[in-house]
Amino acid sequence: LKKGDTVVVYNDLDTRTTPFESAIKSIGKKWITDIHSNKFDCMGYGDYGWGLFPGNMEEYNYWVETNKIAKNIYNELSKKIYQLSREELAIIEKMISE
Repeated sequence: LKKGDTVVVYNDLDTRTTPFESAIKSIGKKWITDIHSNKFDCMGYGDYGWGLFPGNMEEYNYWVETNKIAKNIYNELSKKIYQLSREELAIIEKMISE
């Protein structure tokens, strides 16, 4: 990230908040600040569930949808994993080890 880059500010803990686009105002050794004076650490995490996504709203929405798909697959797999055969498990193991 650099000064002027577009980011999306979002909150993982409060689904009532709407993510919004912002821009990087400054980047220091310890803090990243956006144009709304929100502060984030160097990993993009702020207080109380706030975070920075490095990109625009379209990229953020794509990332959110991808995470939803991954979570659904994880939940389904965790329910059914002990019902799978060794061959099926070997296929999954090969897929995730590549």
